[in-house]
Amino acid sequence: METKAGDSYVFTPSNADEFSTRVIDNVELSHRYFLLRLARPSELVEPLAGQFLHVSVPSVDAGERFFLRRPFSIHDCTGDSIDLVIVEAGPGTHLLRRARKGETVDFYGPLGHSYPVLPGKRILAIGGGVGLAPLYFYGFRAPGGVGENYRLLYGARTKQDLFLDHVSLERPGV
Repeated sequence: METKAGDSYVFTPSNADEFSTRVIDNVELSHRYFLLRLARPSELVEPLAGQFLHVSVPSVDAGERFFLRRPFSIHDCTGDSIDLVIVEAGPGTHLLRRARKGETVDFYGPLGHSYPVLPGKRILAIGGGVGLAPLYFYGFRAPGGVGENYRLLYGARTKQDLFLDHVSLERPGV
């Protein structure tokens, strides 16, 4: 939500909140990508397609701390879980990739503007890599999603990175 403060606008994420939850699963999708499945806190508002979470990197020991959260698009969200597709790109995502079932992860969200809801419109989305996460959520799972009128084409750098083959799809169109 934007509010006017003098001559400028201040962005205030009205639905976002801080949560502490547990890891349900950590699934290897390819040598670079993984799916981090978190337990969905009951207080989490229904995220919209295109929104993301700011995830804190868990500390391994007292000597290693990551102050900045990492932003990850929401790939899927059910009543029980929330899925994030992550590419291992540095020390922070390396530690998240090694998070085990039952470990605690903190996040802030959902944040960001959502994609428009376009009922009755035919949509062709094209994406790849972690950019695929919000496109999957937009077309197939998000409230008000576009369903049968949605087609998703995706590509990757390598055949191994075509990770949607490892994710169960509930609707056709990919």
